[in-house]
Parts: sequence; structure tokens; C-alpha cells
Amino acid sequence: MDNIRAGDTLILEYSNSDYSSADYDLWIALRGPSVVDLKTGVSGVTIASSGSGWTVTVTAAVTAGWIAGDYWYTVYAGQTSFATRYTAESGTLEILPSLSAQIAGYTNKSHVKTVLDAIEAVIAGRASLDQMSYTIQGRSLSKTPLPELIEFRRIYRAEYAAEKKAERVAAGLDPGNLIKVRL
Repeated sequence: MDNIRAGDTLILEYSNSDYSSADYDLWIALRGPSVVDLKTGVSGVTIASSGSGWTVTVTAAVTAGWIAGDYWYTVYAGQTSFATRYTAESGTLEILPSLSAQIAGYTNKSHVKTVLDAIEAVIAGRASLDQMSYTIQGRSLSKTPLPELIEFRRIYRAEYAAEKKAERVAAGLDPGNLIKVRL
């Protein structure tokens, strides 16, 4: 297991030559930002024999509640409600955030573009305001001088242009800085 996406249905085929589904039950424990136990009797979790191994099915409704992050997993084979249990396998995996959680806060803007847009919004807002600082009941507020904002905008425009150029190169496109001259 490398990763699991929260909010997706999980279907996992598991087998281990030391433990067969005819003789053992299966339990998968995940420990990380939250505790997840995948075993028979847990609502939304089905563990069925499949040949000498098992098929573990976890509903999307169950995985939607999983917290994204890095986890340790342990696969246990056990008998009689795990009164006797054996560690069959262990390792690490990542639970990825659900796509719906990502979409809710999704923006396709980079940090550089987000800051550039914010600087430009402040500059645009200054067009209707002419005071640089003011005091109300002993509290004062000073704004960033317009020449500094314009300099920040110049810097972030250059960074954004470099970012877009790198994206074009990574996509195998012309970087856009070719100057053609006719002689």
C-alpha cells in the first residue's frame, strides 16, 4: 500500500503465504493523525475470504471521514476475535485528502500569482483613497507607500513571468522569449 484517497471506495486484495483466510481473520490497523481499524464488525467495512486471501472493501462514506496524513499500518491475522493475533505485515502509507475537500478550497493560482493579485488590488483601491495614515482614538494606521507597492508589483510580475515560462518549458512549449529578426 502506498496511498489511499479519503472519500474513495477502497477495495484491497490481501494475501500472505503464512496465513490463509480459511484459518485466520484479518484486521488492518492504521495509526497516524487518526486511528482507523478495518475489521469485521466495523460499519462500512467488509472483509471476505478470496481464495486463500481476503478482499477488504471500505465504503466511500467511511473513508470520507479519514484525516489526510502519513500513517503506520499493521496487518494482523488472528483467531477467535483476535485473542490470538499475529503481525502479518506493517509499513507506512499516506491518506490523501478527498477530492471534494481539495475542490472546496482549490485555487489554481500559485503563491506568486496570489500575492501579485493582492498587490494589484491594493494599488487599485488606492485610486479612491488619498490618506496615507490616520489616527482614531489613539490608534494609528499607516499604509505602505505607493512607490513601494509599485516596486513589489514589479518584482512579483517578474517572478510570475518566470513561473509561467518554466511551466511552458516543462510542457514542451516555446518559452516565449524568442526574438525573431528579419535581415
